[in-house]
Amino acid sequence: ATALCVTRECGDSTSACECDGMSGCFWDEATLQCKGEVFKECPDMDVAVLVDGSAEMAAAFGGSPHGYNGLTQALFAWSKRLPLTKDPASVGSGVTASGGLLRVTFR
Repeated sequence: ATALCVTRECGDSTSACECDGMSGCFWDEATLQCKGEVFKECPDMDVAVLVDGSAEMAAAFGGSPHGYNGLTQALFAWSKRLPLTKDPASVGSGVTASGGLLRVTFR
């Protein structure tokens, strides 16, 4: 069998005990989420990411031969580290959660 090593992010933890055992993570009792220490003092916010749709996006980006694919892979990896609200898209604009959580939209 082939072994696969995967880096776990703070947001992958689902319990305070598991979270506290991970380096650089803390359990937030207010939101019942495991977050990275770098987000400890962050305010709630909405983040909008605008993605370029021009022809330049077909060029190489990062380790990808196609810019759009490379950018979406990088954004996906980035979003895995964020303390997200997990609100459905239907909620609309304006942060409704509290506790240093983010909502991200890609346009």
